[in-house]
Amino acid sequence: HGDIKPSNIMVKRTGNAKIIDIGTAIDLNNMPDRITCTPTYDAPETNDRDELTPRSDLASLGYVLIEILAGRPLFSGIRKYGEQLEAKRTLSKRLPSILPKEVANSDLLMTICRRLTAADPARRYATAEEADTDGEGLVEFQRTLVKGDLAIEAEHDIRVWLEELD
Repeated sequence: HGDIKPSNIMVKRTGNAKIIDIGTAIDLNNMPDRITCTPTYDAPETNDRDELTPRSDLASLGYVLIEILAGRPLFSGIRKYGEQLEAKRTLSKRLPSILPKEVANSDLLMTICRRLTAADPARRYATAEEADTDGEGLVEFQRTLVKGDLAIEAEHDIRVWLEELD
């Protein structure tokens, strides 16, 4: 995609998320000379070297996920390029102080956040499918929600929220 950010993610009436604005998508086999993305949500390698891979999109998605879990923008107030890059590179260490305790206490959720946003792209999930199906991925987290009977509650909350928007 090349520009995953909150304004490019829409929630459908079903509660499923959909990535929009695919007009910015980049053909990885025919990379443009210059990549134009939203710096706040770009992966470090995109900011640093104009390099974009599927793992870069996963980092962007991870930043959005952490913002949702934290309830606030991750990099607000950081305007300088070098400071933003350093904040992304040190994010993994700062997660426990950024996220609410109930999130920080979930080893699985912390692993997912760290793997999505790892500063080194090689440490991230290789693909969205791996992020989903890995033994420490999103399917496993969904399973823990179902096991704890929390998935139904979350689906209900999403439906109520969507009805309030109407």
